Amino acid sequence: VNGLAIALAAPGMTLLWGHGRYNPANVADTTTLFLVFMLGLVAHVAITLLAPVFFAAKDTKTPVAAALLAVGVDVVGALVFLPSLGLQALGLAIGLGAWAEMGLLVYMMERRIGFDLAPVGRAALRYLPGAALASVAAFAVARLFEARFGAAPGFVLLTVDLAIAGCVAVTIYLAWSRLLHLEELD
Repeated sequence: VNGLAIALAAPGMTLLWGHGRYNPANVADTTTLFLVFMLGLVAHVAITLLAPVFFAAKDTKTPVAAALLAVGVDVVGALVFLPSLGLQALGLAIGLGAWAEMGLLVYMMERRIGFDLAPVGRAALRYLPGAALASVAAFAVARLFEARFGAAPGFVLLTVDLAIAGCVAVTIYLAWSRLLHLEELD
């Protein structure tokens, strides 16, 4: 889903914001900021899955320490990147903070609980190529659509563009899953 959101960021942001007083430059800035935020999405999702493991084990200190690490990385990252990146620096800093928090949670989970995350990594290596192919295909469909109809063809055509690109991505991912006999189709 993250790859698809990245691949379809431009037409998606144009559909949502490309009207009224929001001009093409505003849409481009919003799209860039959205893309920067997407870099940290996987880490944010992982944190919501990892932190409850510690809470269930009556360990509140570890997730709080990890969250404080994230805040520290957020602040330092924003201060370092703000002069050169502007608003995108905040998205980048928040993403880096999330990756640091997730990294600490994974490390502590393996160390304290003995949970082996290697099977998760092996599974990801099977799923990620299919997700990447699906995302690239969606991106290609969106670029072909843009070449034919322009960057802002209107609500109906943008909706059709996103629907077609999404269907192509889902079809490719399902084909990948079937080809590799991935568990999600069983």
